[in-house]
Amino acid sequence: DDKSSKSFDLLSTTSSPWVINTPTNGAAPLTHHFMACNECENAEKSCGGKSRGECERANENEGFDQCKCHDGYYGVRCEYSDPCQTLEVNERDKGFPKVGGGQFASKYYRLKDADTYHRPVY
Repeated sequence: DDKSSKSFDLLSTTSSPWVINTPTNGAAPLTHHFMACNECENAEKSCGGKSRGECERANENEGFDQCKCHDGYYGVRCEYSDPCQTLEVNERDKGFPKVGGGQFASKYYRLKDADTYHRPVY
């Protein structure tokens, strides 16, 4: 009785729609999800040009090469310029409601030297 799961190349699913199971056993589209290979080959092709970043070679145990962005740029491929230092919610948009009532803050400040997935943290 073989209970092993089938194996497949995960990258072969990138062109198919992804869904999540809902509590009522339905399927909802996972619209903000994608998969991409972010390994860089060289700074000119992969990291926005040498003025934006360098392709940093991985050592044997790290896995793959990554773009190391120069000051003033960020993103997986150094595709974004310096981010805003503050984000403020437009008062007409009613802010971000909390579950159970109330509102989150209307102004957010960028945390210095902090990033998540090559993006600034506020």
